[in-house]
This record gives sequence, structure tokens and C-alpha cells, in this order.
Amino acid sequence: MNEILDELAKTIASKLKEKEPEFVQQVLPGLLDELEDQKRQLRKDKVALEIRLAKIPREREEEAKSISARYKDPQDRTFPVCMVIVLPETSSGGGK
Repeated sequence: MNEILDELAKTIASKLKEKEPEFVQQVLPGLLDELEDQKRQLRKDKVALEIRLAKIPREREEEAKSISARYKDPQDRTFPVCMVIVLPETSSGGGK
């Protein structure tokens, strides 16, 4: 669990360090709104990643508590098992 959360934190941190793309392309009239939507979405994505990164330490604690609670009082459960082997008469040597 710790390895997975460490890897997630590392991946998010590396994405946050990436430079935001520059929008310096020529834009045709009518497509300017689409460009602004893309910029807005990039900002939303960055904020969402920052929030997710901030939640990882608390998630690590909650998962550790959950795992400890799940395995706190292990109970031995045994079930009776029966096996029946059926062989045809020819393979048991008693047949013709």
C-alpha cells in the first residue's frame, strides 16, 4: 500500500512540475472560445492534482488503520472435507 501511494505521489508531483503549455498559435475567429476552454481545463486539472496530492498522507493513515482493523482479530475457520474417488471396474483389476 505504501509503495502504491508513494508511486502515485511521485507521479502527481512530476506532472505538477511540468511547465504549462504555451498557447501561442494563431487562432481563427470563432475558435478563441475553444482555446480559452482548454486553458481553463488545464488550470482545473492542475488544481485537482494538487488536491489529490494533498490527500495522500491522510489516505495512507486511513488505509493503515483499515488494514489493521481487518486483520486485528483473525479467526481460524476450518471446514470438513470429504473426497470420494470413483474408479471404473476395469481399472481396479476386478473387471473383465
